Amino acid sequence: MMPRVFRSGNKHRAGLYSGASNLPALSFGRDVTKIPNADTQILNVHNFELAPSLAETERGAIMLPDISVKSRDGQLLGDQALEINVGEFDPHLVRAALLLFDRIDYPMNNYFQFGRDCPPGLEGWSGFQRSRLDLTAPCLSEVIPTMVDEVLRLLNIREEGMWSVARGPTQELISADKLAPLSGLKMRLENALPLPAPEVAYDDVLSFKAHCRDELTALRHYIDGLALEVSQSGFSNYHQTVAFEKFDKALGDYYKVARKKNFLKRLTSLDISFDLTDASKVVIAGAVGATAILPSLESAAIGAALSLGIGVGLKNKVDGTVPSPFDYVFRAGKEM
Repeated sequence: MMPRVFRSGNKHRAGLYSGASNLPALSFGRDVTKIPNADTQILNVHNFELAPSLAETERGAIMLPDISVKSRDGQLLGDQALEINVGEFDPHLVRAALLLFDRIDYPMNNYFQFGRDCPPGLEGWSGFQRSRLDLTAPCLSEVIPTMVDEVLRLLNIREEGMWSVARGPTQELISADKLAPLSGLKMRLENALPLPAPEVAYDDVLSFKAHCRDELTALRHYIDGLALEVSQSGFSNYHQTVAFEKFDKALGDYYKVARKKNFLKRLTSLDISFDLTDASKVVIAGAVGATAILPSLESAAIGAALSLGIGVGLKNKVDGTVPSPFDYVFRAGKEM
């Protein structure tokens, strides 16, 4: 019998997803009990149900509200009693993800699901979905990172390279033990994306998304194209390539459209991590990354810069033929 877990800090009532009858389900109560240590145990996925497929040109992101699972002494792991705290979805993150992705997946599991099915105000948007995963976890602190890791893997098996994680700078949705050092490419865009501020209504964000769909699609396409160029040729002189020129133009085209919209914007920085193929790892092995100031007039006006370097990749990865983004970290900056 699985123990009951005390939960605090959640303004919304927690619900349970009822998985197969032979799977453990938790009931929430006021007691705090010991959770077995998971160091020598294996997390098993029993079954899953993925949300509807993306169209060929679409991209999706896994996104969660702020959730922390800690033992009572503040440690993230161990066999102490756990406390689960659930906050809201980061309003800036949601607006950023709405623009850069066509579908957002807030996965659930047979242990617990928290709060609403989507951020308040997005109930009518068809792009918000919920995949589900049934797993056995002897340690509750491993439920969330394992769920994210497995749902990301399963979605990318179905749709190669089309799904990523979207998160804020303080969220750790993929645990460190599921990442492989020096096996990925990290792209950092500093002060590069004017995005709607948290005060902007979701209806206005979605209207803007529809208005600049072509520019957003091109920007996403040429981000991937630049990563492919670097994975094939290395870091040296990447800012002199056609791929870099196309990316900078796409970013400039987005600026022009965004500047015309009369709502409050925040200048946003973005870190994107890409999984690399084995051949790409050979190309960039031992290389030193490089930084370039984006040359277009629009980029130069706000001091946008791009840097590329070696980063982490996924241990539990889906082997593909090209580098694929798996992690987007959005950092809100100054108002524009």
